[in-house]
Amino acid sequence: MKKVLFSLIVLAGLVLLSGEVSRSVLAQNAPPAPMTCNNATLTGTYVFEEAGNTVGPHGALSPFQFSGIEVYAGDGTAHGIGTRTLIVNGQTTVQGAAFRL
Repeated sequence: MKKVLFSLIVLAGLVLLSGEVSRSVLAQNAPPAPMTCNNATLTGTYVFEEAGNTVGPHGALSPFQFSGIEVYAGDGTAHGIGTRTLIVNGQTTVQGAAFRL
């Protein structure tokens, strides 16, 4: 029983060690990650959502929500579409807009 337990412990150690060696070899061969993030380093489609309240006259709060998608091309340009919903004095206003950066 002791030999089986010892063998399992040695085997587990070898598996863990081989994983560490593999990760370090992969890390050495991987291209370096960019040090900064900006519009030129972003690619892909992203979803966004923002919600809160605007403060109107006399401190009245009006809830709003803004959501949409942004598509980054990886060359510093982006485009997308957003929808803004605003409620003022019980009246709901919905506006949609496309944008290009």
